[in-house]
Amino acid sequence: MANDSICRFMFENLGIRGEIVRLEDSYQTALDRHPYPPALAQLLGQAMAAITLLGTTIKYAGKLILQVQGSGPVNLLIVEYDSERHIRGLINWQKDVFLGAEIADLFGTGHMAITVNPQDKANRYQGIVELIEPSLAGCLEHYFKQSEQLATCLWLVADANRVAGFMLQQMPGIDADGDDWRRIKLLAETLSDDELLNLDEEELLHRLFHEDDIRLFESETICFHCTCTRERIEQMLLNLGKEEINSIVAEQGSIEVDCEYCNKHYSFDSVDAAQIFTDGNPGFHSETRH
Repeated sequence: MANDSICRFMFENLGIRGEIVRLEDSYQTALDRHPYPPALAQLLGQAMAAITLLGTTIKYAGKLILQVQGSGPVNLLIVEYDSERHIRGLINWQKDVFLGAEIADLFGTGHMAITVNPQDKANRYQGIVELIEPSLAGCLEHYFKQSEQLATCLWLVADANRVAGFMLQQMPGIDADGDDWRRIKLLAETLSDDELLNLDEEELLHRLFHEDDIRLFESETICFHCTCTRERIEQMLLNLGKEEINSIVAEQGSIEVDCEYCNKHYSFDSVDAAQIFTDGNPGFHSETRH
């Protein structure tokens, strides 16, 4: 069983598919970047598992983004997963406040958005639902019911070291109220958190569905990867404009930028700032900037 992997499976002749994801190294890498309280660390892990489950079902070249925003002590949860099997995520929250166990305790009134952002920027899609379920898995099931009209069940679990996720989904065009779906769902509901975290894929599927014919596909590796680069930060500063950048450098002596996802630090002194606005910088076009 790989530390960070996603594995797809399909029930032969039932029109039901599924996925199992386990994350350890990428989960710990995300936690190493920020000192999250245990409740938020596990929530972030569940979100990372969820976005991986969702991302593997979509045929696209680009990025899939899961974002939860609310008025409670946690105001933002965001995880990103791309077609190269890279993942990153973070949570913003008010420090030194009580954090409950349910979504409403954490986010208050809010919403969840799932965005498909293709590389070519064409056919960008976003679905939004209100936070009306007590768990992240429940919110995602509600999203699929409202936005995708696909019967979907998810199980998400995280501890201090690992996170795991399990998803069942009906294939498009299959009767959501069929006997096969109800039977498979009932069997899956016997799955324990310990089994999901610790059994390998074959053993887990045999434990749940030993009477069914299942095709198990080869697992794919997941890894934590942040897309921040010095060039991307330079482009952001370029967009602010030369006058604004010079004003900040004059006041503070330099411009300091930290990536919220990976905590990498970027520093630009007066020479660096001036270089951004020269013709030698590929991102600068003097004929369009004044």
